[in-house]
Amino acid sequence: MSNLIIIRLYPKKPTTGAAFASYLTGLSITVTDMSVTDPIGKAYVVGTATYDPTDANSQIVQHVIWTPPTPPNPPPVLAAVATAVIVPSSVAHTEYESSDLRLQIKRGSQTIVDQSVNYNVLTDGPGPAPTHAKPPTAFDALLYAGLKPPAPYLALPPADAGLGSGKAFVNVPTDGSPPNFQELYTAVTTVLSKDPAPADVDAYIRSLTPQQCRHIAYEIVWNRTLLPMPGPPNSLENLYTTDSPSPAPDQDRQKFEADQITYYTTNNTQAEVLAKYVSALAAALVCEKKTSDANRAGFELPVLPGIADSSGKTAETDVILSS
Repeated sequence: MSNLIIIRLYPKKPTTGAAFASYLTGLSITVTDMSVTDPIGKAYVVGTATYDPTDANSQIVQHVIWTPPTPPNPPPVLAAVATAVIVPSSVAHTEYESSDLRLQIKRGSQTIVDQSVNYNVLTDGPGPAPTHAKPPTAFDALLYAGLKPPAPYLALPPADAGLGSGKAFVNVPTDGSPPNFQELYTAVTTVLSKDPAPADVDAYIRSLTPQQCRHIAYEIVWNRTLLPMPGPPNSLENLYTTDSPSPAPDQDRQKFEADQITYYTTNNTQAEVLAKYVSALAAALVCEKKTSDANRAGFELPVLPGIADSSGKTAETDVILSS
């Protein structure tokens, strides 16, 4: 069997071990493998790991922290870290070096967006994945924590953050390649179904102006649930009140201001990139409509290929095909 894929999970922001348990509730991670013939990784599903403490075969286990001298005294406490183990499919699959992973993450009905791609990941020894008690014991947690090396590290948002049904999202590749057409079309129609809710969505897309394409792109990118605004490391009163009884260090204010600039610059840049693809989508639908409506097609063919007259021109004829 192929080697196990180890994914180390941690919170996007530090939290308690007890709170992190809610991050894991209902969590499932499906891994697909990208390839030259399938660069977006849809055809080959490597495997899935789920979190269910009542199932000895679930493959996501939360870590614990043990304080010396010797376990089990003092008792362990939950850590804000977990390990997911992906058992690769037994279906034959060729690969250069090792897997190129894309993660599809769900928590209940919500989708957690991860835009990273992981090429030629490192793997653990051959399976099967270790089982555990129901619920896992501290020794089980140590066993999972000891699995290495991690293929990727994955930061999880809080339990109430995710992409619910009816929310528009497009995974814009960072390598300059275009997004998936169907994913883009679905996101655009999701936005337009609410604003302005036209009777014929496709006809409306075909009529979009560049400014409208840009607006739709910003609507898609600026999902405040997925992209919450970074907060200040100290209270604003202490950051900006010079005679505050508890003034914050200058580096706290500088960090807050830098985080705000990065937040807006990053998302606006991605929206500007996406706007061009929304415009391309509109143009594609226009071309599709013109093609489907056409009852004739014309071609220009050279009469004597490769033979030109004294002026360098070749004789051509038009061929018209009609339905």
